[in-house]
Amino acid sequence: TQHLDSRGLLLGSADCSKLLAAEDSAEAPTLAAKGQDLDGWEEVPPKGKKSCGNKPDSASCTIPDLDPPPLSALLSKVGGRVKGVPVTELASRSVRDAGSNVIRVDLQQTGITDTDMQLLAPAVAAVVFQRCQGRGGPVALHISAEKNCLSDGGVRALVAALGSLMQGAVAYPRYISLFRNGIGDDGALALASLLIFQACHPGCGGKRVLQELHLSHNQLTAHGAGALITAARNAPYPYSHGVAKVPLWLRVEYNNIDHRLLPLTKHTHCPASGQCRAVHCARPAVPPVHLPHLDFQNFRSS
Repeated sequence: TQHLDSRGLLLGSADCSKLLAAEDSAEAPTLAAKGQDLDGWEEVPPKGKKSCGNKPDSASCTIPDLDPPPLSALLSKVGGRVKGVPVTELASRSVRDAGSNVIRVDLQQTGITDTDMQLLAPAVAAVVFQRCQGRGGPVALHISAEKNCLSDGGVRALVAALGSLMQGAVAYPRYISLFRNGIGDDGALALASLLIFQACHPGCGGKRVLQELHLSHNQLTAHGAGALITAARNAPYPYSHGVAKVPLWLRVEYNNIDHRLLPLTKHTHCPASGQCRAVHCARPAVPPVHLPHLDFQNFRSS
């Protein structure tokens, strides 16, 4: 028997079902720690590429440059089927308006894999491009793709599509939810490149930045988490929200992160306890990153 969700997408494979069941279980297996020391890394811009001036200011991690395809080239790749559904139909069902300048992309708990996202990301970008015509400025995207079977390849496909939309001043991501997937450090590096990329392109800045990134219950180590923290320190964070300054809200609990290896000081992050919330930091000196629940990890120090 085939089961479809409300968008007509076939719900996941047996492997995906096992993954989601394990993550939802209180007895989910503890993953081995793979934390890596980040010292000694260096940012080396590719030859011929110009820096936007927002590169890491220390040798704490290597963050690759994001070089998305032109929007026209991305849109020319649209085609194929995902779980038996034409990708254009699925993308159209997944994208909906949520206000005059906000578009939601709802792909959560649909069993999509990396291969699916490689087809879906250009199709979603095409629908977003169509919906943004005549709006007079970049539109905020709220992307929900949690509780799926995505790993690093799927994240790279999503980031490339978002980069094309940002490069064309069509839309920018305000909220990305990717918790309960199988994302590792390469996916985190791709997202770190997106954080820096947004500082270099039209329509971004002020409140027009990624404000929330949800990556809990994945497979990140200190290597990937450190890249995200370093990128936030060198991207436009804290961002402006009215007269206030607000850190990036970064959820990375229940990964494999040894926080002893992270580039953290009281100036780089806030644990988001007490009166802090996603769009408010209670500290007088606002840092670049909120890191709520960081101590809750699958990794256990010896």
